[in-house]
Amino acid sequence: LQARGHMDESGVETAVVYQFMYKGTTITVLGHVHPDLSDDVVEIAGGTDVLVVPVGGNGYTLDAVGATKAIKRIEPDVVIPAQYEVKGLDYEVPSAPLEDFIKTSGLQQAEPTDSYKVDKPNAELAGSTHLVILNKK
Repeated sequence: LQARGHMDESGVETAVVYQFMYKGTTITVLGHVHPDLSDDVVEIAGGTDVLVVPVGGNGYTLDAVGATKAIKRIEPDVVIPAQYEVKGLDYEVPSAPLEDFIKTSGLQQAEPTDSYKVDKPNAELAGSTHLVILNKK
């Protein structure tokens, strides 16, 4: 799905939102989208079980506030933050630390894990949003 890019003017859509299903679970990956998601993006992404969202900010991608706004509109069961500051990993534009997103989002910080296995929709996760933090490998 094409979407307004983070640095696009209104009416321009250079970003991509990827969505796929795996064993009955809907997974959506937001690219460098603008924080004001269109109704089309929200309609397609609504009902997402797992949302991968950039949170690093600094003018290039969603920051903590923009990511939180997107999460509230999409209402996923699981959020996996991406593109934040990681020691030893250099981005073209410096990224904000994950802690900024955790504070702003109000999501309970989970213990970081090496992987997240998507098997099937988890009934006990339904109705609230859970944060999954993946370890750097």
